Amino acid sequence: MKGNTTFDLSYAAMTFTTEDFIHDCMDQVRDRQPDPQLWLERARAAMDLWYSLACAGRAPKGAVDVDHRRLMNFIANTTPNRK
Repeated sequence: MKGNTTFDLSYAAMTFTTEDFIHDCMDQVRDRQPDPQLWLERARAAMDLWYSLACAGRAPKGAVDVDHRRLMNFIANTTPNRK
């Protein structure tokens, strides 16, 4: 990439966007569409990327820890629907 592209993204916007993506993934897990394990892995990868970016951006550790636990619990507590 030529040049440096920069942009501002608040911690709150980054967290909201990540949480929204995770919710979408977990909807797919609950509905067993088409491969629940793939959607679960996507949700975990999104959470890992969010965590890395939050730490790199020097977000307050307390807020990161609380949000990280909340996102982890949401993923852990989602189970596929039986069909």
